[in-house]
Amino acid sequence: MEYLTALGHQSLAWAAGLAATLVFLDSGPGMSRDHPPLGWRLPGTLVGPLAAVGALCLATSSQPLLSLALGLPFAATAAAYSVAWLRHVRARRRRIYGYVAAITGGVSMLALMLTAGPVQWNGGLVIGAYAGSAALLGGLTAALCIALTSAAPDEIAVRASPYGVPARVAAVGFGVTLLGMMDVGFAALSGFRMPLQMGLWMLLSLVVPLMLMAAGHGLFPRFQRPIWAGAFGSALVGQWAFHLLLLQRPGLIPPNPL
Repeated sequence: MEYLTALGHQSLAWAAGLAATLVFLDSGPGMSRDHPPLGWRLPGTLVGPLAAVGALCLATSSQPLLSLALGLPFAATAAAYSVAWLRHVRARRRRIYGYVAAITGGVSMLALMLTAGPVQWNGGLVIGAYAGSAALLGGLTAALCIALTSAAPDEIAVRASPYGVPARVAAVGFGVTLLGMMDVGFAALSGFRMPLQMGLWMLLSLVVPLMLMAAGHGLFPRFQRPIWAGAFGSALVGQWAFHLLLLQRPGLIPPNPL
């Protein structure tokens, strides 16, 4: 059951980060206001299903009623946001749904972070797991959808650099993840032995995506699709492994007194 619970926590954070990324993408004037590209519409339709999967998986947690109470409101607003993208509603209403989904997602994620036990776990690691999942997976999902649909017939050029906003959101996730890893470094100075799942988190959530993004920007700019797909898949597995570690081994690293 812990595997499903970890998936639920990750899915809700993922959906919240994706909703926030789309709010930033869908905030400018011009043709994109009334004719958003397919690279935005595709991730928009994913927000609701992701939040629904997260809410359902939380039913397997040790506190199902509390978890559902935290996840269902966001699942409802995320579903409305996805329907707005599917039905091509007017830009004003779509953006309002996006603001509401992003805000309720942030509140749900904050509540889940508090119920994850920051007293038992190092607060920096909890923030790295939840805020890191939101920013990393949200930004990388949007970038991957843009790359996959870049050659679509109805695609319009809305920005000189279509990956700018998703890459900046993912950069926030890298920063949050790095802060959490610094606490692991402080614990290692005291003789802490790092478990395998934490090593996977460090490797797959930070090192591999950064290397792929750097290679795609400087060496292989034509291979955007496999590069974004690799970065996204790596971060997805790494963040899930760390969410699972939070549930399986609470109190592994005590709070950092600094």
